Amino acid sequence: MGRSDLDSPIQLGWPASPRYARRLVSGHGCTERGRRATCGSSTEERLAYARGYFDTEGGVPHNPAARFYIQLVQKNAADISKLKVMLEELGISCGKLHNPSAGIDDELRRFYVSARSHRTFVERVSSWHPQKRVRLELWLERQDARMKI
Repeated sequence: MGRSDLDSPIQLGWPASPRYARRLVSGHGCTERGRRATCGSSTEERLAYARGYFDTEGGVPHNPAARFYIQLVQKNAADISKLKVMLEELGISCGKLHNPSAGIDDELRRFYVSARSHRTFVERVSSWHPQKRVRLELWLERQDARMKI
């Protein structure tokens, strides 16, 4: 997927929970056919898709005292690879796509959002998942408080 792909619609499979993902992207320029989604080329449409993907397949620490991370995990290597490229094209740096459990589940793929892009991810992608949204907002508040010191 090259730079010019930002100008064309993307087609990706649904994350693990198709009904939840479909509800998240409805009204944001994304349409669905069976287990496939087509999202338009605008930045807002891509951010909405990333938000839905994060809400169903992403994670952040439950413990606010733990080191902060943003991860996305999926068995569909092609889908998660396209998501990683899409985020990077939107200016969100990501780590290496890798298998976190080789030998246990060889199909599983994961990548982290780079620490230098955490703020960008939280501010632009965010989350509509109630618990994840609270964790992201808490992290952002703590970061803003550190900046004031």
